[in-house]
Amino acid sequence: YDYFTEMDVSEPSVLSMDMTTLVGGKFRTNVVNNVKRYMQKNAKGAKYSKIIALCGSDAYDMVHENAEFREAHLAQIKANELLGDHTEKPTNFAGVEWIEYNGTDDDTTVDLAADEVVFIPGGIGNTVFKEVQAPGEKFSHIGQMGKAFYSWLKWETDPDPSWVDIHVACYILMLNTRPEMVRLATISA
Repeated sequence: YDYFTEMDVSEPSVLSMDMTTLVGGKFRTNVVNNVKRYMQKNAKGAKYSKIIALCGSDAYDMVHENAEFREAHLAQIKANELLGDHTEKPTNFAGVEWIEYNGTDDDTTVDLAADEVVFIPGGIGNTVFKEVQAPGEKFSHIGQMGKAFYSWLKWETDPDPSWVDIHVACYILMLNTRPEMVRLATISA
């Protein structure tokens, strides 16, 4: 489904970020004005505690080549080393967590173009995304409201069964109740 059509809201324009012009503090300003403040304005009461930037491989590399971003990235690495934390963490810059998006192993099922970044609201207490459940796949589930979990037992077919398989399934979708908050960007150099 196209959430913009379903919810009768305008799809935001794709944000174009030319990294050759976003120097000397302009990259931070661009992100704050076109992502952070944009999301705050379009939240309309929805709650989120952070902004996540999922980056395609080329976009991720180009962002890391920006001097301003690189300085923040290196400072965070040094801080983590001083704290004895050697796990890889997203880089926080301009109020956004920057993560390289790996997609799926076939690069088609769920994919982000190499030069794209998608900014999404996230974090604890998030009311932008609502968990909804679909009905199960058995005939007895047809026409019912979805449940958080479905479970059933599959008995051995022997008249005196000696084993049973336990099946558990869930059919959830994280429904974006504010699609206008999600922002797509392309990064070029």
